[in-house]
Amino acid sequence: MGILAVDSIRSRTVAPVTVSDDLNVTGVSTVGVLTATSVVVGSGVTVNADGVITSGIVTATTFQGNVNGTTGTFSGDVSIGGTLTYEDVERVDATGLSTFREGLNVGSPTGVGGTFNPQGDISAGIGTFSGAISGGALSGTTGTFTGAVNIDDTTASTSTSTGALIVDGGVGIAKSLNVAGRVNLGGKVQFTVASPQLEFNNGGPRLWSPAANTFTIHTGGGFDSASNERLRITSTGGLTLSNGELIEKCYINSTAWSTTGTINLDNGMVQYNSANLAGTTNTLDIISSAGINTSMATGDMMSVTCITAVNATTAYVNNITIDGIAATESWVGGSAPSDGGSSGVDTYAFNIIKTGSATFVVIANQVKTS
Repeated sequence: MGILAVDSIRSRTVAPVTVSDDLNVTGVSTVGVLTATSVVVGSGVTVNADGVITSGIVTATTFQGNVNGTTGTFSGDVSIGGTLTYEDVERVDATGLSTFREGLNVGSPTGVGGTFNPQGDISAGIGTFSGAISGGALSGTTGTFTGAVNIDDTTASTSTSTGALIVDGGVGIAKSLNVAGRVNLGGKVQFTVASPQLEFNNGGPRLWSPAANTFTIHTGGGFDSASNERLRITSTGGLTLSNGELIEKCYINSTAWSTTGTINLDNGMVQYNSANLAGTTNTLDIISSAGINTSMATGDMMSVTCITAVNATTAYVNNITIDGIAATESWVGGSAPSDGGSSGVDTYAFNIIKTGSATFVVIANQVKTS
């Protein structure tokens, strides 16, 4: 049989038509079932007997039914009104940005593998990382690390530079935290191990709590080496110093004390005046910016040492005030000084015990070197 050419087929109203050769339709065709081993649509598309396009390009505004295939390339946007399901896909390769309006679920539908909300936060599940987390900031309200946390920023010059650890809340560390840069803490660092240890550098100084409510400082060797323990504060407030120098700063003043001299303890508990003591019966007023009465509680005690250059026996100290308030001294030897040294330096020591509000017991002593 030859070719059946029809300018326009609108509907089939007669018995089925069998075409054993080519069928060319140039108009609109509304038919029943068309069975063919191969159908050529237009001049560029060929559909085989299974309904699969084997060649050519299909351009259409709407598809109905399923579109099945192994590969596909879309030069424009792809909108999916239902669920996009990938089966047996190892990875998704994207060169641009992926936007998920309602979040991204990683793992099973229950969120065990981790669920990201539209803001990029993990809102459910547990994120497990076998490698490094790099790029951007890692932020959140809580975090648990069962292994070591390493932060490397050896070139950091400020606490806010890249690589610094900045914490506004609490940090719970079950194992170790290694920081090569700076740590800026707005909250607290909590160590959950039995004997927490804090090492500042490899083989250098470290802090340790070997027992409950006990704090030690080491300056070398291992944490468990008692020979390297330099300071210990016990649970009862006891203080133990182990060997080494014990150096206290001495404040040097070059303005002579005369009539009334001011001893500001903000400058230290030991003060030396390099100018010769002037006046005769001098009073030293012992003060601080916070106030001695405010800083001390009842039962507290402090020792103040005042050293002054002298060049006349008529110049001496025989009285003190505390926060500008008169205090009664008990002088070693039974009486207040009546003269000073003629050269060198004179030393005045005051042991002050607070017995009540603005009430003090003062034990005073004068030592002359000439």
